[in-house]
Parts: sequence; C-alpha cells; structure tokens
Amino acid sequence: MSKPSQQPKPKPQIRHEMVKVLGSLEVIRTYCRRLKIAETVGNLCPMREADNGLSHGQVIEALIANRLSSPLRTNGVRSPLYEIEEWARNFAVEEVFGILPEQLNDDRLGRALEALAPVAEPARGAIGLQAIHEFGLDATKFHWDLTSCTFAGAYERQNEQFPTIEYGYSSNKADQDRKQVRLGAATVQDGAIPVWHEVLSGHSADVTTVVDTMHNLQKQLQVSNFLLIGDSKLLSYGNMFAIHRANNYFLGPLSARPELDREFLALQPERWPQLDYVSRRDQQKPPEQRIRYWGTETEWQLTDPQTGKQVAFRKLFILSSEERAACRKNRKRQLERALRDLEKMRSGIRSRRYYTTRERILAKVDKVLTQRKVKAFFTPVVYEVDGQLRLQLRRNERALREAEALDGYYVLATNLPPEQADLLQAFTDYKAQSEVERRFSNVKGPLRVRPLFLKNNDRILALVTVILLALTVFCLLEREVRRKLPDTDGKLTGLLPENRTARATGRNILRRLSTQILIVSTIDGQLYKERGPITDVQKRLLELLGVSLMEFG
Repeated sequence: MSKPSQQPKPKPQIRHEMVKVLGSLEVIRTYCRRLKIAETVGNLCPMREADNGLSHGQVIEALIANRLSSPLRTNGVRSPLYEIEEWARNFAVEEVFGILPEQLNDDRLGRALEALAPVAEPARGAIGLQAIHEFGLDATKFHWDLTSCTFAGAYERQNEQFPTIEYGYSSNKADQDRKQVRLGAATVQDGAIPVWHEVLSGHSADVTTVVDTMHNLQKQLQVSNFLLIGDSKLLSYGNMFAIHRANNYFLGPLSARPELDREFLALQPERWPQLDYVSRRDQQKPPEQRIRYWGTETEWQLTDPQTGKQVAFRKLFILSSEERAACRKNRKRQLERALRDLEKMRSGIRSRRYYTTRERILAKVDKVLTQRKVKAFFTPVVYEVDGQLRLQLRRNERALREAEALDGYYVLATNLPPEQADLLQAFTDYKAQSEVERRFSNVKGPLRVRPLFLKNNDRILALVTVILLALTVFCLLEREVRRKLPDTDGKLTGLLPENRTARATGRNILRRLSTQILIVSTIDGQLYKERGPITDVQKRLLELLGVSLMEFG
C-alpha cells in the first residue's frame, strides 16, 4: 500500500517588519530606574488614575530619554525639543519603555510638566540622594557653579511662584540680549556627577545663591561637614562666615585686590617651593613642557560680624607658569597694538586735520592707552616744534617691572584646617573645579522648544529640571565606564571613528550606541523583537554599563 503523500508545511510568512532605532535607550532606562526617577516623580505627583495610560513619572522618564537619545548635530548640540511623538515612533520607545507614541502627545507632556513644577526641588533632591546611595558617590566635596540657559520664543505669562525668564548676567556676550533662567549645579568630586541642581530666575546673581545652595545640600542630600568649592563669587564675606558657622568648609579664589598684591610680593615668591601637582593633560608631556606651580600660605584672621568671635581662615598663594606666560603674552600684544594705534594718530597730528590742540591729543592718547589697558606704562608728552605739535611717549619701565612681578599669581581662601587638607591637597581639590564647567557645556546655548513648553514658566522650570536630570544620567554613564576600566585610565578602543582609542565620555558613549537598531517583526501573528547587527565596542559598552543583551537577543 502506498503511503499517502505528505502535504508540505506552509512557509512562515512575514506579515510586517519594522526597523526602529534602539540606540542608547536600554542604557538610559537602566540608569533612570537605578535613580528611581519615574518612581520618585510618581510618588510626588500622585494620580487617582493614569492620564492617557501613563503616570507623570513615566512621561518625565520618556522626556529624559528623548534628550539623551535624540540626534546630535555636527556641533555636538542636541536637536530641538520638537515632535516627541514622532521620536517615539522612530525609536524603540514602545519596546523599551512600554509607551506608545500617541501617549506622548503635546497635551500629555504639558500636564506632566505642570505636575512636576511644584515638586521639582524635592524631586531633584530625592534623585540626587538616590544617586549618592546607588552609585556609592563620595559626598564630602562639592563643586558649585552657575550658568545660564537662554530661550528663544514668546512667553504668554509668568507665575512669580516659579523662577522667571528675564534678562540677566551671562558670561557669553552673544547671550546678553536673550532672556534666560540661571542653572546652578553642585557636582560631587567623585566623577563630577551633578547631584544637586537649581533653577533660578534670570536676574539671579551668583553671590546671593551660595548660602541657599549650602542649606539645600544639607536638607535635600542629607550631608554635613562638606567642602564647597567654587569660583570667586563663592567667597563674599557673608558667604564665608555662613558656611563656617554651619560647620562646613569653603574653597575658592579671592578677587584681585591691591592689598593681595602687596602681600604676595612680601612673601618673596621666588623662594616658594614647587608644588608636586601634574594635571591629567600634562602627564604625557616631558617635565620641561608641563605647567609648574609654586605655593605658600598665610593665616587670615577675621572677626565674624554676627558672633564677634575671631576666626582663622587660610590664604593659599599660588603662582602658575601658564598664567604668568599668558599675562606677559597678552601685555606684549596690547602694548604693540597701542603703539600701532598711536603711530596712526601721529599722522593725524602732522596733517593738522584732527588733532589741533594739546587737549585733543592727550584725550585721544588716554582713550587708546585705557582701551588697551596699558595706561600705567606710558607718560604722554605733547610739545611744539616750529609751530607743529608733536607727541612723545615715555615708557615707564618701573611700572612694567612691577606688573611683571605680579604675573600669574592668585589666592585661594579656605577654612579647611591644615591637618585636614594641606596646601597641595587644597590646591588639587580646587583644580577639579573645571569639571563642573565642562558639565555645563552640555546644556548651554539657546533652548529651542515648541510653544507648548513656553506656555508658562512653571512648564519651563519642569523642562529645565528634565534637562538637568538627563545631565545626571549622562555623567553617570561616563563615570561607570571609566570606573570599570582602571587599567586603561578609562580609555576604550573604538570610541572614536576609525576604531580609535579615547577616554570614555558621556558624549562618545551615547554616540557609539546610537546606531543600534531593533527589528520588530510579526510572523504568522507572533511578535518578534530582534537586535540588529552589533559592533564589538557596543557589546563592550553594554557590558560595562550593566545592560544585558538577552532582552532583544
């Protein structure tokens, strides 16, 4: 008997296939969850029932993911905060965060921002405290700084209960005609992680915010007896005494003053010992090419105006070979420019067209020398020869020598006891201040957003809070990779194009991960999610960051 012929099994048929950008979303989700961002915001903004299927915490977490994963432009700036729904549709937001693109419509985003604004401060504090505990951060030394976040667009109304967008001081001249809010950050020295953020009105002055920052660190992060390091605006007398009375410590540069110049010269800097400090940048250079530093210190006796008690602070005098060379190079350039300007002026004197009196000539000379900041180095003399006015400049060599003697020094002030931090340790701590400025470089520049985010300033407060929380995640990624690569000083091959080796940064980590894709397929009604081709450096980064490859195969 012949066997019945077997019918061939139908081949599986792919009904639908979609390619989405996976990028760094898995990593962002992992670190947001470790920081308990969605949970913290959800607890502070309770809801009777989900709004459009989402808690406020989920929306804020999605916005953070958008900031960190949205495409980088060629200048390193993230693209504007536009079309969140479209971003969620193109990226694997549904697969990674469980959020449908249509759930992130404009109205839902606006409601989440308005819910976050009144609790932004405790939310930032709780998340900063969680970062300290979860990642084992050393919270004994904080670097503090303020910067500006400028906005382009119209503002329908401003609620005085929240920071207001106003014109104010900006170190960037290009931003001085733009309205702004001020952003404050305190980063732990351990990895330069910003664990405390502040959003202040645009007109806020740096010096007036220091004491409030100290109190917020104590209250929100539950720390005490810590060192607060900052720039010269940290060190008003009121700030120094307030920090000292609270049993905390300060460290920062004093503003230049004539009495400090006199004290510096009296300390005979040519006899100071060289400090055993080499920056990371200089470690690969031969010794003769490295920046050198010399230092000494004096006691600084002051009377606390509130208590009437005498307190002993310290002045740390530092002399830098780099600063000294820069001062002298700049002075030489300004002297040359001033002399060129005045030589042109002599032509005008000889032609008798513009400068017909001694008063006019001297006024112009004064203007040129003042503008070039070299007035102290010349004495102008106007005299007459055969009815023709002449200009002579007498060079003040003594003033030049005195100026050169002051080149390259600055003074740090601190209330740290010498037994707790000697001169070298205090100087080393201060030199790490540049890290907080580097962190701010990731959020500076005009923030261009859709009008819905500018509807009122409570939304702006919440939006800037989102950006600052994203910065914390960004910095933690960098610290984690560097910490797990101690033998190579945080360097990894493949972080730069052409398989070049580089030290891990938040930027090059996210850039390397940005090309990951997720293939979403429906085969005979069954949903499949599969990671696309992955490079060796992407595998290594995911491993270092504690993200498993198993979720998407």
